[in-house]
Amino acid sequence: MADRVHPNAAGKKASANANSNSDDNINPTANAPPFPSTKSQLYGASRPTFRPQPHNRRRSTCCSICIWLTAIIVTVIVLIAVASTVVYLIYRPHRPSFSVTALKIDSFKFTPNSQLNSKFDLNLAATNPNKKVKFIYSPISVAISSNGVDLGDGSFPEFVHEKRNITAMKVTAISSGGEIEGEPVDSLKAAIKSKAGLPLEIKVETKVKVKMGWLKMPKVGLRVLCDGITAGVPMAKKKTAVAAAVDNAECKEPKAEGVSLSLSIWTLWPLPAMYRVVSRLASSTSRKLVCSRVTSSRSYAAKDINFGNGARAAMLQGVSEIAEAVKVTMGPKGRNVIIDKSHGSPKVTKDGVTVAKSIQFKDKAKNVGADLVKQVASATNTAAGDGTTCATVLTQAILTEGCKSIAAGVSVMDLRIGIKTAVDAVISELKSKALMISTPEEITQVATISANGEREIGELIARAMEKVGREGVITVSDGNTLEDELEVVEGMKLGRGFISPYFINDQKTQKCDLENPLILIHEKKISDMNLILRVLELAVEKKRSLLVVAEDVESDALAMLILNKHHAGLKVCAIKAPGFGDNRKANLDDLAILTGGEVITDERGLTLDKVQVEMLGTAKKVTVSLDDTIILHGGGDKKLIEERCEQLRTTIDRSTAMFDKEKAQERLSKLSGGVAVFKVGGVSEAEVGERKDRVTDAVNATRAAVEEGIVPGGGAALLHATKVLDDLQAQNADQKRGIEIVQHALRAPTFTIVSNAGYDGALVLGKLLEQDDRNLGYDAAKGVYVDMVKAGIVDPLKVVRTALVDAASISMLLTTAEAAIVEDPNDKNKLPSRMPAMDDMGY
Repeated sequence: MADRVHPNAAGKKASANANSNSDDNINPTANAPPFPSTKSQLYGASRPTFRPQPHNRRRSTCCSICIWLTAIIVTVIVLIAVASTVVYLIYRPHRPSFSVTALKIDSFKFTPNSQLNSKFDLNLAATNPNKKVKFIYSPISVAISSNGVDLGDGSFPEFVHEKRNITAMKVTAISSGGEIEGEPVDSLKAAIKSKAGLPLEIKVETKVKVKMGWLKMPKVGLRVLCDGITAGVPMAKKKTAVAAAVDNAECKEPKAEGVSLSLSIWTLWPLPAMYRVVSRLASSTSRKLVCSRVTSSRSYAAKDINFGNGARAAMLQGVSEIAEAVKVTMGPKGRNVIIDKSHGSPKVTKDGVTVAKSIQFKDKAKNVGADLVKQVASATNTAAGDGTTCATVLTQAILTEGCKSIAAGVSVMDLRIGIKTAVDAVISELKSKALMISTPEEITQVATISANGEREIGELIARAMEKVGREGVITVSDGNTLEDELEVVEGMKLGRGFISPYFINDQKTQKCDLENPLILIHEKKISDMNLILRVLELAVEKKRSLLVVAEDVESDALAMLILNKHHAGLKVCAIKAPGFGDNRKANLDDLAILTGGEVITDERGLTLDKVQVEMLGTAKKVTVSLDDTIILHGGGDKKLIEERCEQLRTTIDRSTAMFDKEKAQERLSKLSGGVAVFKVGGVSEAEVGERKDRVTDAVNATRAAVEEGIVPGGGAALLHATKVLDDLQAQNADQKRGIEIVQHALRAPTFTIVSNAGYDGALVLGKLLEQDDRNLGYDAAKGVYVDMVKAGIVDPLKVVRTALVDAASISMLLTTAEAAIVEDPNDKNKLPSRMPAMDDMGY
């Protein structure tokens, strides 16, 4: 029975035994707490001993996971490094090599001004000895020198050097035509006369990218220097090329700017491989995590730089392609161009600037030239409103010949001076031969020619000009019928209708007609009927109708006006002031001058309760509809109205913002003339759009003709102006070449018009240049030679002048360009643009 002990008794017994034991034999359960006696225990039941463990022996599960992840990452990195090293040992790349295979000197002579004119034909060979490696070369520039003096330079386009391949390169190096003075001239002449010949050095510069499978190295600058070449100089009398001795030519080891293409760069091949693998894994993971959040990281587009002839050739290609698409619309027998859009139906047009703006190339270098041509067309369209096709054709002609001349070694600055001199001479000749127009028949002729020979459009535009005057507004809008319509509004038209339909006094037309009314012009809102009571008393006293123009009329004031209209028989109407902000104030001032009244405003110390009859404006008739108000024959002083018009003309001339110019022109037309609306009719929406473009060009051309006069059309004015350039003096041969370029380009418009009509352009040009009559031209519509002015085939001087000036300006900028910076098309980090195409939105 000794084993059957109650837990409390067992605890006491264990405690007594613990106290009796010595320090050498410590019972581990001596300090254990007594087993709880919550329930009675069975006799003979065994109970495990409680052994508490210290906290410092517990290990965190999180730390174990971190250790395993670190071990896995290190193992993966080591395996990648080993694999890359094995790949490197198997496919160890070798450096590319260059060699000079042939060199000929076509010309080599000094001018009296110590300018060197030289031309070299060079053959280079690039060797790639690798089986698995490609070299991607950027455009290669080649420079030939002797004793530190540059003799000529050239370029070779970019190419891909395939595996185990030899690429032959033919380069033509031409001197820049600069002056050489002092010791370099003497050393060159001494080397030419020596028996050993002229020592030459060839410097090759480019950028190269190395590619092996999916592994790529970044681009590095590459330089090669070849020396040990001697050559004789061709004699001036014998115009035969002289071959140089290239047997001893030696090209030194390529070196890069900042990075040497030696064995050390290849020994580090595993490191780029490791970096690319890790970066690809990281980028793919980040894409999955970020999804479509573009703002999570920044990505900058890489740039590609082209130099010299290569840059100009790419831009010239873009200019030529966009010009070929635009020039098919030129002339009376020009064709239409159909433009597809990302949304909506295709657009059919013969407008040059519309065609130019719709073209976008995939090649960024070509787009540079195309965008500059778009600037020419847009600038001409903004200044003259027409002539965009002519400006594009002239740009192509001048730029093509200019690039050829620069490639042949002509001085760029002298060429530019020659082009500018020729353009100034042609413009002076055109101004001296211009004829001013004023009769409706002459205006009809100009509008008909600009509308591609559609006389109906010309007659309607002439009628509109006769009604609204030179400074009146002619707007073009879509019509709702098959025929064209012309709606002319005389007087001032405000874009605001009546505030309440209770003001209508003509139920048939749903308008409010006021005969000889008084006009109250107030800047702010009117809501208190006591403020307007004084004005109503004046209208009743004078027995005249009343028109209220204010920011708004509401509440009691509006109710009082309506009650007086219906019960007292007073003819009254209220409209809101047109415009917003400063434009509203300007419109109210114009209305006050036109009607002879004053603007009631606190700034001038005028209040409604002290209004006198002299402060109110007058007009013979006012017609108010739901949408607009027309004020006819205002009672203002003619002298004050003319001063206001002159002030607006000055504002138009000095303003640089297109919005301000349009608003000022609109205000001027309301004061001086009127508004004409040309509603274009057609069977389909596409036909209306195409005819609307032609009507807009015709309206703008007519305005330009009235402003500066007319010249013979069909390109005849520019063609006959080339005779002035025959006697134009130049300081040197390069400037003379610039004059010849303009002389040749001025023939392009006539040639294009005749070719589009199906005739021989060269034959027509030859016959016209043989004649002394400056008005003689070719009627492409009928295929006969006529007096262009008498036949009514004329062009506005402003259109022709603006097209020539803008074309020459852009052409000179492109010819003087030596480098072009565009986005690299191979850049994969570039984020795509989410903005829609602006041309599809009607801009």
